[in-house]
Amino acid sequence: MANSSRSQLRWSYTSTIVNSVLQVVAAATITRFVLPAEYGLVALAMLCCRFASYLSRFGMNRAIIQKPDLTEGNIRAAFTMSMGLGAVGCLVIAALSPLFARFFHEPRLTAVLIVLSLNFVFLGATLVPNGLLRRSLKMRQLAIADIVSYLVSTFAISLPIAIKGYGAWAVVAGIVTQTLIAALLYYAASPHAIRLTFKRHDYEHILGFGGKATAITIVEGAGNTMDTLMLGRFSSAFAVGIYNRSFLLIQLPVQNISNGLTQVLFTRFSRASAQGATDAYEFLARCQRLFLAILFPLCAGAAAAASCIVLSLYGLQWKSAIPIYAILCITAAADASFQLPALQMEALGRFRHKMIVQLLYMFCVAGGIFLAIPHGLVMVGATLGGLQLCRSLGLHYYTAKYLNRSFLGLMTCWVPGLIVAVAVGASVSVVAGVLRTHPGVPVVLQLILCILTGLGVSSILYATFYRRSVFDPLTAMLGVRRMKCSVQDRPIAAEGYAGKC
Repeated sequence: MANSSRSQLRWSYTSTIVNSVLQVVAAATITRFVLPAEYGLVALAMLCCRFASYLSRFGMNRAIIQKPDLTEGNIRAAFTMSMGLGAVGCLVIAALSPLFARFFHEPRLTAVLIVLSLNFVFLGATLVPNGLLRRSLKMRQLAIADIVSYLVSTFAISLPIAIKGYGAWAVVAGIVTQTLIAALLYYAASPHAIRLTFKRHDYEHILGFGGKATAITIVEGAGNTMDTLMLGRFSSAFAVGIYNRSFLLIQLPVQNISNGLTQVLFTRFSRASAQGATDAYEFLARCQRLFLAILFPLCAGAAAAASCIVLSLYGLQWKSAIPIYAILCITAAADASFQLPALQMEALGRFRHKMIVQLLYMFCVAGGIFLAIPHGLVMVGATLGGLQLCRSLGLHYYTAKYLNRSFLGLMTCWVPGLIVAVAVGASVSVVAGVLRTHPGVPVVLQLILCILTGLGVSSILYATFYRRSVFDPLTAMLGVRRMKCSVQDRPIAAEGYAGKC
């Protein structure tokens, strides 16, 4: 089983790494042909579609993964709902597009939303095959589908349109075609019944679990998009574009790493939780330690190298985004610390405490961002980061309480990542500062040297001080080396996060 689990994670992270590289290339090409205000227009359109997207998903792919005894009737019910809700979402967004355009004072938003509304139908077609692939842990097929859909939609469709000077439409075309291509590839990898069903018992699990998952997802989405909503309402499309592209530049690699892990771990968390609180806690703690050991240093190094990252990828016209990107890197680290406890609570089916934390976060973000906007985008990012940290601590407290464990004990999982993050941030800052005194050094070379510095410092520190708890599991998980572990470590290693024993 260890071989199989390690292969699943390897394919999941193959998709993550390849998509991250493709996104960097896309950022270094398409962004140079699209102005900040055009990206701001698309960001507002995506914001308008966000909540309808949550409703159209209705947690169906997660319900398929979570149900122990899935039947063909359940699959047909999920397909019926996904396509029906997708069609409804398409019609609703198209009908409301003039109102959204008036709310954000952006007339061009109407046409963009009408085209983007087609994405709901294509999204509905992805949910069932995606859930079936993840349920079966067919990470190879998922990875191939994700890579091919991104590659074709971005470089064969979006980039040529951007070069022709169509601005926001290039980004819109890439979004819509990526979902369509993914839907076709998912279904080819995992065919399922596409006949509709209206039998009540087929819908019971999907309506129960999916309804709860959707409710918490909507609240999460409201909190996570409140910054863009407030900026769109009380600022300009240019400010939204600068903020959105700065946010995505760090959020995309963090999200890719998170997705690469959670695609496998949601199923694993569900199984570990079924064994009892002790197994669930141990699995969460070990996964969280590794997860943050990667993401905290990544975010710290990115913040320290903000200047060469923004200039090398986006160009001089995006120079004003440098300080905003630096603060949003720290914000992304706070957001990352929230992900696995949230996944654990969802796998346990415990939505009440998660809902409480998310509701408090949503209202605090609305008020905090409103007060921060007059002081600039850097203050907006700092406010968001502080609130995300509070949200993460709150959910850690509830998770530890439910699993009958110490809150401080769970928080010790942060320690290796935080210590190494400070060292990486300091060392990259020194290197970046020295390189800035030599203007003849190309900015791309500066970026490469900063990346090598961060990788070197983190590898040395983990290998020296956290070999058994971090370095060995990470290298084994990535297939770099074979891990030796004790008898008590074998159950966790068999679950795939620590590699082969």
